[in-house]
Amino acid sequence: MTILFIYLSKMTQSQDQIVLLDGAVGTELERRGYHTHLPLWSASAIREAPKLLQKIHLEYIEGGAQIITANTFRTSTYTYERAGLSVQQAKDDVRIAHEIARIAQKQSRSEIKIAASLTSLEDCYRPDLTPDNPTLREYHGQQIDVLNKTGFDLILVETMHTIREAEIIAQMCESYELPYILSFIPGSHGRLLSGESLMVAINQIARYKPEALLLNCRPFDALNHQLTYLHSFDGQIGIYPNGSGMPDDKFGWRFEDDHPEKQFLNQAKIWIESGIDIIGGCCGTRPHDIKLVHEFLGRA
Repeated sequence: MTILFIYLSKMTQSQDQIVLLDGAVGTELERRGYHTHLPLWSASAIREAPKLLQKIHLEYIEGGAQIITANTFRTSTYTYERAGLSVQQAKDDVRIAHEIARIAQKQSRSEIKIAASLTSLEDCYRPDLTPDNPTLREYHGQQIDVLNKTGFDLILVETMHTIREAEIIAQMCESYELPYILSFIPGSHGRLLSGESLMVAINQIARYKPEALLLNCRPFDALNHQLTYLHSFDGQIGIYPNGSGMPDDKFGWRFEDDHPEKQFLNQAKIWIESGIDIIGGCCGTRPHDIKLVHEFLGRA
């Protein structure tokens, strides 16, 4: 077990050992008035709104997050080429995103860890668009190498919707000393969005020794129904669902007017009772959601 997850031990699992991730960054930018646009989505804020990014990171840290995720979700050269930008700018933006997160960490004077986000090359909700294996290896290989050299504490491989892409990334991550955790986006009835078996996906990725396996980027109910499959993994498991709202083709996310005050906390209590080790939030969640869980765990 690495130093990174020294908080975690299956020997005597308790609330004290639950690790809190942060929540959404991209949708928080949108909620606070920064208009994200595809294909870069939140990545454009690295240069255009660095102070706002820093503020969001800091609020998650102050809310109790032990791991925050730098804004590298859409910084792959695959996406930057699509946007007409250079490979060098993609690399530079990874470095800047890391610096922004580190500044927030130093401001807070905390010992939190900083994760690099790595996701699918194509849209997270479109497994049918997944490129061929050589393309996956080329672009993910470039990105993982950049992330490894930048100084992140770990890689958060998130929103994986096919076994094929997840396995290629896991193979590459295993070859580096930098730890990684991997999160799937499930469909329904024990399936990934691709229709493949979630159980098969878990068993395949377990071979590459991730620090933890998680589920993310779906509504509470959609993830709650899949949690039983995670328990087959002999390691740390976690969940970070979407909050209020839904995906939007133009901006990436469309908010609902209603954001129930303690909906996230009430769900977190269920996850804690079920033996989940890692809890965080995905699209539509806010620093306040993480803070409420932090306070419930008696860490205020």
